[in-house]
Amino acid sequence: MAKTHLSGSADARLRNVPTGHNLPIQELRISAGARQIVTLAGDIMTLPGLPSKPNALDIDLDDDGQIVGVLGT
Repeated sequence: MAKTHLSGSADARLRNVPTGHNLPIQELRISAGARQIVTLAGDIMTLPGLPSKPNALDIDLDDDGQIVGVLGT
């Protein structure tokens, strides 16, 4: 679930774990690669997921000590 980090609710003004409130779900997103359904409560900005193989694994040094594998080098 994606919600404010300031509260157990979708309202950042209700600090900690408030009681007697509803948690409105604004949106559902399918994260097929992660095999998850993500629920968004309130106005939330999410970050993209990472690839299964990080691009950093393709970075290396050639025989002359030059960096290869960065931006098509």
